[in-house]
Amino acid sequence: MKPALIIIDMQKAFFKGRCKTSMKTASSVINDAISYFKQQNLPIIWVQDVNKKEGAIPGTEGFELIDCLNSNEIKHTIHKQNLDCFTNTNCVDILNQQGINTVIISGFCADYCVLSSYKGALKNGFTAAILKQGIAAGSQEDINEVVINNDTVSISFLKKIVEGI
Repeated sequence: MKPALIIIDMQKAFFKGRCKTSMKTASSVINDAISYFKQQNLPIIWVQDVNKKEGAIPGTEGFELIDCLNSNEIKHTIHKQNLDCFTNTNCVDILNQQGINTVIISGFCADYCVLSSYKGALKNGFTAAILKQGIAAGSQEDINEVVINNDTVSISFLKKIVEGI
């Protein structure tokens, strides 16, 4: 198994209202995952949504990643215009070039882009899991629905997997 961490849409444009607290909470777990992946020199892919309606436009503050993420040393970024980070992007190419066969999906919004990207990973032949407590949404119910109905991995188990590589 060779995993990659995919972090979806953790952008300033979405960091407001009920989502703000959820994104802060998820950031803590995502930061742990980032640390584990960096220690093993495994790829981390940052996905940013291009969304004019929400103010997530390249070159604007809303497009930037939220400050509570450890986003220094970014090597791989994908700009998407669909819910799924695999549709009309070079995500599959990036993963294939590095021999990745497993993806851990994290970020915002659990019941839209995270779930769509999880399904996109499976559709493209990758083993996929959603990072438990590493996803955010407008409500806890939306997060629970995604976690209950899909494959997930806890941060403690992910650490053991990554360290075992």
